[in-house]
Amino acid sequence: MEFNLIVSVLLILAGAISLAAAIVVTNRIKENVPEEVKQKWMVSFGLMIFFLVGYIFAMFIMFFKVSVPLEIITGIIFMGGGVFVYIIISLAKTTIQTIEEKEIDLWLSKEKLRKKLEDKE
Repeated sequence: MEFNLIVSVLLILAGAISLAAAIVVTNRIKENVPEEVKQKWMVSFGLMIFFLVGYIFAMFIMFFKVSVPLEIITGIIFMGGGVFVYIIISLAKTTIQTIEEKEIDLWLSKEKLRKKLEDKE
């Protein structure tokens, strides 16, 4: 086996292991995700699985020297990566907005409680 092939397969394998770990973590926490962002979490979870299958497919192609058009594989990877990054950034934005709204609600509730306590005294 040539050096470049071994390095490529090992790098893809390392990426696949990292992605599998992310899938396990995401699967554990997805039940605790607020409804506002649950759909985006599920789409990102599905994309992680899609990418993991792609990683395994890429290792198979390299290891068994299967002939496939490189342009198609590259296009799929770039398209999927772009969609994945967009979803993650959108998810982060929604999560930050939700946290900010909850902080405001908490502050308002705290002020109401403080006012009630002051009125009792």
